[in-house]
Parts: sequence; structure tokens; C-alpha cells
Amino acid sequence: MLMVLRLRGPLPKPSVKHWRSAAIMGLLMLLGGNGGVTWAEQHVASGLAALLVATVPLWMSVMSWFQTSRSRPGIKEFAGVALGFVGLGILTGPEEMTGGEPVHWIGMAVLIGAALCWSAGSVYNRKAPHPGSPFLAAAMQMLCGGLMLIILGTVTGEWSNLYPDRITLRSGLSLLYLILFGSLIGFSAYIWLLKHTTPAKAATYAYVNPLVAVLIGWLWAGEALTLRVMGAAVIIIGSVVIITWPQRPDTRSVKRQES
Repeated sequence: MLMVLRLRGPLPKPSVKHWRSAAIMGLLMLLGGNGGVTWAEQHVASGLAALLVATVPLWMSVMSWFQTSRSRPGIKEFAGVALGFVGLGILTGPEEMTGGEPVHWIGMAVLIGAALCWSAGSVYNRKAPHPGSPFLAAAMQMLCGGLMLIILGTVTGEWSNLYPDRITLRSGLSLLYLILFGSLIGFSAYIWLLKHTTPAKAATYAYVNPLVAVLIGWLWAGEALTLRVMGAAVIIIGSVVIITWPQRPDTRSVKRQES
């Protein structure tokens, strides 16, 4: 991404404080957040993982209270977060939450920690110093976080589990898709949103992602679309509408200002 940005033209020169904030973001969001989820999903069913990751909007709303911001979450945001949480619980269902196996408590703890790390990084990003380009900031954060993940993977001996000869065309294209759409486009868009909207609105992706996965599975993989899924979809979409619905101005404060 840095190479593409440089090919497009001159970039603002990052300072030491910009690299420091990028390193903190990489530590919290990519190493702690994505890395924690990746490790925990080896031991926790995907339904339960999705439900725990969906607590990100709640943690972000609570953490934003500790920042001096004009867009603090209110009753509407908390109602939307709670409704989305209910919808995701219906979407995953009790059987899919545990996968029919005993709960791996360490994996669950890591997932909660990963959600907290991602939330803390997202809230920190709103006030952290960044270079003028949000895409440069995202590239710096991915570079720092990627290096940290490589170092941790090397220390834990994960290179011994890499078998290049077993990489298929399907898995290679899947990785390319995640690099292009998940990182270069998706993560950059998320970093931009954190600077231009409230944490509760930016974090609605945590509800939408599982819903999109279910719909794509129905359209392309022939998976069943049940009444439970459709009902959960209505609830999840409703929660996003509640969170993103424009807030009515406080007429009392306006009258006081005019007087």
C-alpha cells in the first residue's frame, strides 16, 4: 500500500509521533485484535467467536466516555448496540455458539481481550496524531502490526507449520482477496470512518459482517436461509438503523444559546 501511495504522488513525511501512534494502533488492533481472534478460533466455535467479537460496539461506546468528545454515546446508541447483540445471538444460535463441544475458556478470554484491544485501538485512533493522508496512516499501522505478528509467529515457532507446496489456487486466491478487500480497502475505510463518525457507528460492521457472510453463503454456496436467519437479519438491520439514524438537535439548548 505504501508503494501504491508513493507511485500516485508525493506523500506527507511522517514524524516520530506519527510512527509511535501507528505502532500503538498496530499493537492493539492488529496484534491484539486480529491476532487474538485468529488464535482463539482454533479453539472456539465460530458462532461464539462472532458473538464475542460483536461486543466491540459496546466496548467502544463505553470507552468513548473517557474521551472529551462532543459525540458521546447516548440511549439511542446503547439501544442499537443491545438490539444488534440480540440479533447476532439469534443469528448464530445456541448450537452454533459452542459447536456442540465444551467451551474453551482460555479461548473465550482471548476473544474478549481481542475485542477490548480492537476497541481501545479504535477509540485511541480518534485522537492519535496521524499524517495528513488517512491511507498513509492505515498503511503505517498495517506495516507495524504486520511486523509484530511476524515476530510473534516466529517466536512461537509457527514457520514450521507453513507448507508452501500445499497452497492451492483456491486458498491463494482467498488470501489475495483478504489482502485486497480486507486490508487495503476494508481496514483503510475503517480508519477513515473512525476520524469522521462516532465509534458506535463505525463499529456497526461487527453486526453486518456475519449477516453478509450468511447471505453470501445462501447466494453462492447454496446454504439454507431459514426464518431464524431472516428474523435475525431484520433485527440486525434495525439496530444499525437506530445507531446511524441522525440525532435530533436539542431544542432546549438551541433556545438557551439564542437567548
